[in-house]
Amino acid sequence: MEEPPLLQGENIKDMAKDVTCICPFTGLARGILTDTNHRLYFKTVGRDPPIFLDASLGVISRVEKICGASSRGENFYGLETVSKDIRNKYSLKMGGSYIYTILEYRRQGIPNERWRITKINERYELCDTYPALLVVPANIPDEELKRVAFFRSKGHIPILSWSHPESQATVTRCSQPTVRVSGKRNKDEKYLQAIMDSNAQSHKVFIFDAQPSVNAVANKAEGGGYESEDAYQNAELRIITKT
Repeated sequence: MEEPPLLQGENIKDMAKDVTCICPFTGLARGILTDTNHRLYFKTVGRDPPIFLDASLGVISRVEKICGASSRGENFYGLETVSKDIRNKYSLKMGGSYIYTILEYRRQGIPNERWRITKINERYELCDTYPALLVVPANIPDEELKRVAFFRSKGHIPILSWSHPESQATVTRCSQPTVRVSGKRNKDEKYLQAIMDSNAQSHKVFIFDAQPSVNAVANKAEGGGYESEDAYQNAELRIITKT
């Protein structure tokens, strides 16, 4: 019998001729079954071109003996080989995060007359590390958001993270601004003003900078850094790191 091509270190444990394979794709196929220390290998006989079935032992879940009979004067039975499910699957159904996100926003009373939900980042083109659904001030259109993203590191525009159900106080998150040469960003300044205007009881925006001071100084030299109270009217900057 013709031996199958072997890998380095692979050796044959057993071979059986006149084996019939019941293939779900090609139907009945007669051939030779080879068992090695690495795999089960089946090759048809009398077919042109031949059909090969090659299964590594590591992907076989179980082998069961079925339909035993001795009418031919010898043991005649079948072997059912079941492989493992090695498909890559997501732990959650695609799109499920949309549902949970919307439910959380609704719990906070969003959307409303002050905040809206936008799908501008649905394909993660505005910011590839932000979620697909973003909550932004209701009076800022999507085209304006693209301009604001230009003034924020990696497109991390300020987006709503939490809203108080009674006072309407909010927490928004974003990355450092890109200051540019002039030190002013009209679109970004207008956007922060819209965040402040979303709460009629507020007359000031508190900006908490959590980056280490050494990083802030270095980023400032490269056109980034932190918001300037001179550029952002009605804003108060607070550094919350000591080093």
